[in-house]
Amino acid sequence: MTGHTFDAAVDHLRSHGVKFEPGLGDDEIMRIEGEYRLRFPPDFRRFLQTALPVTSGFPNWRSESANDLRNRFLDRPSRGVLFDVEHNDFWSGEWGPRPVELAEALAEAGRRLDAIPSLIPIRSHHYLPSDPSVEGNPVLTVRQADIACVGRDLPSYLMGLFGTGEAKNESLRERPIPFWADAARTSRIRVPNLAGPVVVGAEPEYDHLCRIARAAGFWAEVVPLLHGSGVTFDRTEPPGDRKSGVFWVTRRDFGWLVCVRCPRYYFAPETDRVPELCLALLNDLPHEELQGGRLPFWNFRLGNGLRREFGLVAIQHFTQLDDEREQKVRAWERVGWREMSHGQTDEAWNGYAERFGYPAGGPFQTPTPSTTWDIAQVYLRGQEFRERVEADLTSKALAALKECTRPGEEVFALDWNHPCYFFDPHAASDAGPDAWPVPVLPDGAHYIFLARDHRFGIVGNCVDMTVCVFGPALLAEFDASRPVAFGWPTWTAEARRANEDRWTHLGWQRLTVEEKDDIWERFDSRFQFDQSRFAPNASAIVEPTPSVTWAFEKSPLGDQADAESRTQTLLGGLREATKPGERLYALAPPRWYDHYTFDPHRLETSSRDSWAVSVNPDDGFAILLTPDLRFGVVVNPVERTICVFGQELLAAMGDDTSSGFGRAVRRNGTSVPN
Repeated sequence: MTGHTFDAAVDHLRSHGVKFEPGLGDDEIMRIEGEYRLRFPPDFRRFLQTALPVTSGFPNWRSESANDLRNRFLDRPSRGVLFDVEHNDFWSGEWGPRPVELAEALAEAGRRLDAIPSLIPIRSHHYLPSDPSVEGNPVLTVRQADIACVGRDLPSYLMGLFGTGEAKNESLRERPIPFWADAARTSRIRVPNLAGPVVVGAEPEYDHLCRIARAAGFWAEVVPLLHGSGVTFDRTEPPGDRKSGVFWVTRRDFGWLVCVRCPRYYFAPETDRVPELCLALLNDLPHEELQGGRLPFWNFRLGNGLRREFGLVAIQHFTQLDDEREQKVRAWERVGWREMSHGQTDEAWNGYAERFGYPAGGPFQTPTPSTTWDIAQVYLRGQEFRERVEADLTSKALAALKECTRPGEEVFALDWNHPCYFFDPHAASDAGPDAWPVPVLPDGAHYIFLARDHRFGIVGNCVDMTVCVFGPALLAEFDASRPVAFGWPTWTAEARRANEDRWTHLGWQRLTVEEKDDIWERFDSRFQFDQSRFAPNASAIVEPTPSVTWAFEKSPLGDQADAESRTQTLLGGLREATKPGERLYALAPPRWYDHYTFDPHRLETSSRDSWAVSVNPDDGFAILLTPDLRFGVVVNPVERTICVFGQELLAAMGDDTSSGFGRAVRRNGTSVPN
């Protein structure tokens, strides 16, 4: 491959899922070299002009922002070395004697690193020296001052990628590479991949550590971690339900990992000394500051004596997150997901905002043709139910997207305020929502799947709790195989805005965050709603005395006459039990934004369009309350019941309520015989 072409390397990388754009032109190369003050060696220049890799951790020289390129790639080697100067006693022999004061040492190291020619990022933490500017420079892996050679030259490195999961370490040939060659030969710092697998069968070691700590009078407990398990330690047992000490340890494939609460990670290479290390940390850590949360992770430094005694290696702040993310991104790429650069993300969102508006800019403009589905009912029956419904929605969305795209065609997968992706449905697996970095079901964020020409899309709105499907082809696919989540269509965004104007005119006032938190804290404390709401065939609250609970008669979906009759009965009781101008709370979990106060005397109709919070069980939970909680109403869509409590309201509603509500099933929380 030397001298002419990188076609074989491009073909190899494509066979492992790497996506490419056309290669960089001469003018682009000149712009990049000028902007970043570097010079591409001839072989790297030819590679980038053959084709530009845009996945698998390769920097996107064409569309990635300058800030991202510097932060994610160009500045990281120097930042890592400076971190080791501060935290791991690193100092290059080429720099002369190390200053005694840390501040002076950091300043001197910074000046030295600024004078060193740049390392050019190839992929992730793999770099090509820019000096000497000739062909054949070795490829280096740079993780803090842990530096090694992973390719004798660029072609062999590229051809070795992904063959066995990673390029193998090579001997660093004698070549005058300023600073980095000497650091690779002399640095004793080793930074393992923190995404390495947990060790199966470490429980006896964990139990042994617990026994040693407890015998010394300390507290220790085996706890689950994000990956596997470990042992957490403290001087005394933490109060309350929080069972996490000031540090924990866990066994990984590379050895022992220690995390001090700040958090700051340390690699403990001396495995047989871990029990001794744990006792030393329990005695020497600044427990009061750690417990008080006053030490941000970027300032915490373990005492040099303790660190040196046990050979601990401090690891940079976000290394574990970066390692885990790289592992995930690579796995996602194998099943059709390609992360966008910030420039591509901005371009996609700008196009979306111009056509559709919210959440990228302005009110949402409902496309035509489309159907907007209410998905709030997905969250009414607990985690297990939600997971089943989400798996069904994900599977059917994937099938629909495949039918509406050509093999190899990518759609936008947009996640508001989070990483966004190009997504090839034909390369995806039907492994369920856990394999999707952007889900279909909106849960705390807005998720959007959009054809790049905007001819179809799925817009998930986590505020309105809706999913809008648009485009004739996509609508037809969902009609042919409708997800369980799509129970019934609801208002378009424009219709909802018109209703909100009407509700405001009728006196509905949305609660502030403080007002919402106050009423929920008082209501939940008294009635235990959060603990009870997902229980099937059971009350959503601890029903007080006096109260009556009726079971709604099951009516065909869309029978508005029955719904309005029940609403009218309830409205009559609320008017009778309140004075004109007296305001009640109206809460609609899980639509946490739909919390209001209202005056029932201003509502002259039982029509759904007049009620900001519906009391129809098909629309979800509804809770109506007086500010002092003396009476209220709880509509439970899971059990399909309505509980009315408080003497005033029960008396106001009279004895004929069952004609509209159905059969009384409980009184004062006690079942009524049939």
